[in-house]
Amino acid sequence: MKTKHYLQRYIAQKVKYLRKKQNMSQEELSERADLGLKYINQLENQNVNLTIHSLEKVISALELTPEEFFNLIHSKRLQILLTAFHLRE
Repeated sequence: MKTKHYLQRYIAQKVKYLRKKQNMSQEELSERADLGLKYINQLENQNVNLTIHSLEKVISALELTPEEFFNLIHSKRLQILLTAFHLRE
C-alpha cells in the first residue's frame, strides 16, 4: 500500500473539489483565506508544505469546520475525544 504523501494528496484533492463545488475560483479562495493565489495553486497541486494555520484559513474560507472537512462529524470516537477535551479546559 502506497501511503507516502497520502494526507497531502487527500487535502489537495479535497480543497480543489470543495472549491469547485462552490463555484469558487482559486483567486476567490485565496482572497477569502488571506493567502496568495500562488499558494492556493501550489496547495492544490501538492507543491507546498501546508501549515496547520494555513489549512485552518482555507477550511474557514470554504465555510466549513475541520470536522466537516475531514468527514468526522458523525464519528463516535471523535465525539468522545472532543467531549473529554472540553471537560479538561
